[in-house]
Amino acid sequence: MKMVMRIFFLIFGLLGFWGIPSFSEASEKPLTLMILPVESPATMYESFLPLTRYIEKAVGRRVRLVVAKSGAAAVKDLKGHKVDMAYICSVFYVLAHDAYRYVPLVKAIENGSGAERGVIVVRNDSDIRTVRDLRGRTLALGSRYCASSNLLPRLTIREAGLKEEDLFTIDVMGHNKRAILSVMSGFHDAAGVTESFASPYLKMGLRYVAMSEPVPNFVFAVKENMNGKLKDRLRQILTALSKDREGKAILKSLGPAFNGFELARDEEYAPVRKLVGKVGINWREE
Repeated sequence: MKMVMRIFFLIFGLLGFWGIPSFSEASEKPLTLMILPVESPATMYESFLPLTRYIEKAVGRRVRLVVAKSGAAAVKDLKGHKVDMAYICSVFYVLAHDAYRYVPLVKAIENGSGAERGVIVVRNDSDIRTVRDLRGRTLALGSRYCASSNLLPRLTIREAGLKEEDLFTIDVMGHNKRAILSVMSGFHDAAGVTESFASPYLKMGLRYVAMSEPVPNFVFAVKENMNGKLKDRLRQILTALSKDREGKAILKSLGPAFNGFELARDEEYAPVRKLVGKVGINWREE
């Protein structure tokens, strides 16, 4: 009997040493973190995995990382409350808050700012100098839903006195990078994308034609009914990432422009609500 007990405790200790969760931890339902595929799903998963593991360790609870297959799939998961946390753009946040009762925790700081802008970019050798020069040309948009890579460039076109049908075609590429590369390769004349994605390509033969007003950056939102202590702990974890070496390494994995996270308030998203109402959006499958 003593030998059996020794073997039991040896196995139990090895399981703990190898990082396999204890029975109490394993019995608690994992948290689900959903992220939007602003780049390829594989790239997004790899980028957010270190942060996911860090959150797991800090809260003592498993976190399941999910990259949404599409914008429409993300809407479906938010509507069904299948995700506890979501890292989403401002337009998705407005929908998640107003329709599905998610609340903001923190928003991303990139290039020192908690806001993002939409830009329209062209090749340096292009004869397009103003937005009005897009008449009869082709435009690639980075996403179907988000503000800086869809709604803001479309609003910029309207404010220049053009209708969308005045362009030869407007194609949704699904990712900012796809839209940018399509312009660089000559398949499209211009791209409407997020500034932080476009800025590294200014050294590679692209230039800005237009830049929008800022809107709040991507936000971590959680279910409204999430435990209050867990919400506070997640805020603390995310806002403290920029303060130590491990946290800075995690931020670097999210992207070269990432500086950290700051607290987010729902009132900041009022301009986005007006933007959605003004430009319009179709929540359909990509």
